[in-house]
Amino acid sequence: MKYSSFSSKFRAVIVAAAVASILAVPVPRPVQAQTIADAPSEPPALLLGAAWYPEQWPESRWNADLDLMQKAHMHIVRVAEFAWSALEPAEGKYDLDWLERAVNLAGQHGIYVIIGTPTAGPPDWMAAKYPGILVTDETGSATRARHAITTTGRASSIVASCATSTSVLQSDSATIPM
Repeated sequence: MKYSSFSSKFRAVIVAAAVASILAVPVPRPVQAQTIADAPSEPPALLLGAAWYPEQWPESRWNADLDLMQKAHMHIVRVAEFAWSALEPAEGKYDLDWLERAVNLAGQHGIYVIIGTPTAGPPDWMAAKYPGILVTDETGSATRARHAITTTGRASSIVASCATSTSVLQSDSATIPM
C-alpha cells in the first residue's frame, strides 16, 4: 500500500507541474525593434533559430532578413559553416569584417549567433593547390561537392553542382557543367 500512496502523490506532483508549465507560457507580444541595451541578458530556455548565410546575400538585405527572423520570434542563427571562401578568399588573405558586421547586426535584433567552423566548403584556391583534399570516387578520380561561393560575387555566384576531374572548372565565373 505504501507504494501506491507514493505513486499517486508522485502523479499529483507531475500533473501540478504540467499545469503550472502550461500556465507559465508567455503570451506573444508585438515585435518591437530591440537594441543591444534592451536585449535580454540571457537567452530563453528554448531557442528557436535557423541557418543564416549573410555572405551569400547583399549586405543591404541583411537587416530585412533579421527583421523577418525577429518577427518569427527566432532567437538564434548559425553562420559561417560554408563561408571559408568568403573568410579566406586567397591563401593567407582574410576578410572577417563582413562576419563582424553580420554578428553585430544580429545582436541589434536581439538574435544570438553561433559561428560555425567553415571547413565544410574549402575554397577553390585550396583545392587547386592541394588536390589531395578532394573526395575521390570508387575509381580514385577526384570529385568536389561545391557549397562555397566564389570570391567575385554573392548570391549570383553560388555554385550548386559537383565538379569532377573531367569537368571544366572556372572558379570566378562559376561555369561548371552539371
